[in-house]
Amino acid sequence: PGESQTQLKFTTTDPHILYVGQEFVFREGGRTVAKGTVTEVWPDTVEINETNFPDAGFRTYVNTIDSDNDGWLNSTELGISIINVCGDSSIESMKGIEFFYALQDLEAEDLPNVTDLDLRGNKQLTTIGLYYGEDGYGPLKELHLEGLTELEYLNVEYSSLTSLDLRDSTKLTNLFCDWVPSLSELRLGSKPTLHNLRAHRSGIRVLDLSGCPILLDLYQNGTVTAYDDGYDLLYRKSGVTGELFISKYTTIITGD
Repeated sequence: PGESQTQLKFTTTDPHILYVGQEFVFREGGRTVAKGTVTEVWPDTVEINETNFPDAGFRTYVNTIDSDNDGWLNSTELGISIINVCGDSSIESMKGIEFFYALQDLEAEDLPNVTDLDLRGNKQLTTIGLYYGEDGYGPLKELHLEGLTELEYLNVEYSSLTSLDLRDSTKLTNLFCDWVPSLSELRLGSKPTLHNLRAHRSGIRVLDLSGCPILLDLYQNGTVTAYDDGYDLLYRKSGVTGELFISKYTTIITGD
């Protein structure tokens, strides 16, 4: 019979015997029942210190997760699904967030001092809120989301990003990157369920929608409404949940 693929999780009392790229084989009664390659290794406990969480502001937040106040995050505390640091002006870096392996929802809006954010280690993320509000542009210039295959919702409105690569996030349904004039490159790739894209008032001049069938249908067959003297174009279609909102200066690549 053909081989099936699945994900296995197992623990060990000696973390040094596991490493990324290591091949393993499980046998039972002399028969191979599973084999594969280690892709991720997560510690069972993490000390809350300057090495693991260099930023004092973020370290202060992490201390609130330490329910028993022992200075360590146990497996339960590391397994939280939501982090909310909205408006925390004391945070300049979120290095260490990668330890929260089960994180699904990151609410980090209106952070006035965070300029870059690497979320590639948080593979379970489905929702990311990073918008800055309407009182000016936030300082976030770099955002790394490669490998986030579960991501469904992303909001980076009013940030200072220059590029955004979402090709790995094939489950994305809602993307809000409007009012980011510094954003000149948006790489979408295959997005079969993406039905809401707000990218007006950005610096995007070429947008490839060839892998986004719902948005492509809105663009080719929907009704367009012009706003702000024709500067912004909103595409909608009867019977379709969602919308495409872009600048009139954006050239759409359809793949035809």
